[in-house]
Parts: sequence; C-alpha cells; structure tokens
Amino acid sequence: MPLRQEEYYYEDYKKTVYEKPQTIKQEEPVKVKKPKKKSKNRLLLGVIIFALALTMVYRFTAINALNLEVIKLKSELDEINTLNTQLKFAAESNVNLSEIEKYATDELGMQKLQNYQIEYIVLDKQDLLANENAVEEPSFFKKIINNIVEFFN
Repeated sequence: MPLRQEEYYYEDYKKTVYEKPQTIKQEEPVKVKKPKKKSKNRLLLGVIIFALALTMVYRFTAINALNLEVIKLKSELDEINTLNTQLKFAAESNVNLSEIEKYATDELGMQKLQNYQIEYIVLDKQDLLANENAVEEPSFFKKIINNIVEFFN
C-alpha cells in the first residue's frame, strides 16, 4: 500500500536525521609544520657571513702583527746603522799612524820603500783616447733587436 504523504515525509525526515550517512569522514591528520627552507637558508647565509667576517678580522690582525714586526725591525736596523756609523767614526779617530808604522816594522818585518824600488810609468795620451773611442760590442738582446729592426726596414 502506498504511503501517505505524511508518512512519506516522515520517512524522508527519518533518513536524514536518524540514519548515519554511509560515507565515513576520515579525520584529517594533523599537519606538523615543517621548518621552512627559507629559515634554513637564512641561517646558512648568516653562518657564511659570520665566517667571512671572522676570516677578514683574522687576516687584518695577522697583517697588523706583521706590520708591527716590520716597524720593530726597521727601528732595530736604524739603531744598528747609527751604532755602525759611531763605531766607524771611533775607529777612524783612534787610528794612530805612528803606532801602525811601529807594528808593521817590528811585528811584521816590513821596511820603508827605497828610491831604487820606485818605478814611474808614463801613460801616453793616445792610449787614453783610444780607450774612449773603443766601441762596445752590443749585447745578445741588442743584436736580436737590431736584427728585427733591420728585417722590417
């Protein structure tokens, strides 16, 4: 027997309210936020920049230390040069020719030069001029350059 209209509505209402739908909704898994790659990249970039800055500071201190050592060595060199100059001056001022002559004759057995031992040499002026007019032979590189210039002329 056909249902009455009221019953039809009741059945329809009953289906929607009391019956569970056959499709079961699955609960969505909770998404765990993954760390963003941007934050890792930023961290890596920060570490690289810090390492470069640290390297630059280290190099600056190394260069500064070397410069200080150079300055120290230059000052030591100046002190040594002034001491050397002072010692040369003192040695020249302490030279006594009579003591040197006495030491040479007594200890070393040297004698003064006699007139017959002296020989004089006369130089001709022509020899001096001949030496001035002498042409130097060009070096190996000059010869090569001259050959190249002659080739292109």
